[in-house]
Amino acid sequence: MRVALTGSTGLIGGGVLQLLRSNHEIVRIGRRQECDMHVDLADIRTIATLDLAGCDALIHCAGVVDEDFVTSPQRTWGQAIAGAEELAKRALIGGVERIIYLSTTHVYGAFQGIISEDRIPDPSTHYAIAHYATEQILKSYARKGLKVFIVRPNAVYGIPVDWDGFDRWALVPFNLPLQAAYKGTIVLKTSGEQTRNFIALEDVAQYVEQLLTASVKDEVIILNAVGSDTLRIVDLAQMCADIYYDLTGRICLIEKPVASAGHLNDYQFVTRHTVFSPSRHIGDFLTAFLVQVMEKAKKGVVYGQYV
Repeated sequence: MRVALTGSTGLIGGGVLQLLRSNHEIVRIGRRQECDMHVDLADIRTIATLDLAGCDALIHCAGVVDEDFVTSPQRTWGQAIAGAEELAKRALIGGVERIIYLSTTHVYGAFQGIISEDRIPDPSTHYAIAHYATEQILKSYARKGLKVFIVRPNAVYGIPVDWDGFDRWALVPFNLPLQAAYKGTIVLKTSGEQTRNFIALEDVAQYVEQLLTASVKDEVIILNAVGSDTLRIVDLAQMCADIYYDLTGRICLIEKPVASAGHLNDYQFVTRHTVFSPSRHIGDFLTAFLVQVMEKAKKGVVYGQYV
C-alpha cells in the first residue's frame, strides 16, 4: 500500500514509520527536510497544495500536545481544527480510502470506572478538547466517503527514534526513569495512586498496521489501543527503582505526597474490538531505556530538566 503519514518524527509517528516502511510505501508529510511532502499542518495554505493522489491511506499522527498550548495556543488550535479539516479535504480529493487518526483516551475525561469505546467523551483540558475536535472533524468526512479509524491509546512508551528531537520527557514512562538515572531519587508530584494503561510504541504501531487492511463495513471505527500493563504510577516508580538497583547496585528513593482521603484511582481500560493482542511489557522498556540513558549520562548528555 501507499501510505501518507504525518508526525513521522514524533514518538508515535516514528514508531509507525519504523514498522510500516518494510511492507508499505510511506510518504512522509511535515515541515522537516527529510519529509517527502513539505507541509505545515498549522497553515492551511500549505495543506491546500498537498496532493495525495495514489495514496491508499492517510495516518495522522501529528496531534497536538500539552506543551503546544503554552508556547503557541492560537497556532495549536489552528492545527487541531482548521488543519485537520484541510487535511481530510485533501485526502478526499486525492481518493484516499481511509484515515487513521492517533487520538488519546483523555477525550473520555476522568479515568474512572470502565472505559470502553461506548463511553461518552467528556474532554476537560485543551489537549483533550483539541483531540476530540479533530476526531469530530474527521468523522464528518466519513459521511463523504472516507473510512475513518480513531485510535485512542492511554500512556504510550518506547525508545525515541530521535533522541535529540524528542521533547516529551515529562511523560510518566520517561520522566520516572530519567529521574532515577540522573538523580537516584524519584519525586512524584502526586501520591501516585492513579492508574494508567501503558502500551508499547511497537504495539500501537501494530494496531495501526492491522487497521490499514481491516475489512469493515462501518464508516467510523473507534478503537481503544489497550496495552499489556495497567499500573499505579507509584508502582511504576517502584519498578524503575528496582531496575535501577539491579543495574547499579544503588538504592533509588521514592518521594511522594500522602494520598488524600477518598481518592478514586481504579479504572478498567478495555476495547470491544478484537484486532490485536499486545504482548510487550513496560519492564523490558524501562530496563533498555535506563541502560541507554545512563550510558548517555556518562558522556555528559542530559535529557529533560532533572539534574
